[in-house]
Amino acid sequence: MASPSTFDWLSDLSPAFSAQESWHSGVYNEDSLFHLAYYPKAPFAIACGAGLLAEHIRRFRFSPEIIQHLGQVTDERGISVFSESFLNYLQRLRLRVNVWAAPEGMLLLPGEPLAIIRGPYAQVQLMESALRWLIWRSTQWATRFAVQRWENQQWQEEDTPSAPVTTFDFDGWKIRAEYIAGAYADDIL
Repeated sequence: MASPSTFDWLSDLSPAFSAQESWHSGVYNEDSLFHLAYYPKAPFAIACGAGLLAEHIRRFRFSPEIIQHLGQVTDERGISVFSESFLNYLQRLRLRVNVWAAPEGMLLLPGEPLAIIRGPYAQVQLMESALRWLIWRSTQWATRFAVQRWENQQWQEEDTPSAPVTTFDFDGWKIRAEYIAGAYADDIL
């Protein structure tokens, strides 16, 4: 999962715990299908984050440093919470998932899927944080900004411009989402 970002993908270890459970129960490699939906309070949502997710998947690796960090996570008794066999699995892991994500800037009706992910069960589980931050939150930000423009009658039907170059962190993702939702470069930069 190493990337040149400053975002800490290991701040939430629950996806790794879930993946370890599926590893030990033997269902880790079973084919699974996951739908990620966003239910806005507004009559629409603006899809965002597909490009970010694609880049994350392309770079997704558990480096030796990350494996070492995970091996040092202990419970209250000082025992490692991740088994050696699971850590070996993570070290060799290359994502084999198929992702359909709504194109960025696409207008979606409430409940339409933002993304559909198919792949081995543990791999889909390990993508949970990326799906939450890169797709769901980006869509939330884009939708919130687009709804403001719509309510202020500033909405125009036009092609969404290409996203600006931003940093691969929380602030960069938010700026990118606002831009995809229709902000002009002068409004956010």
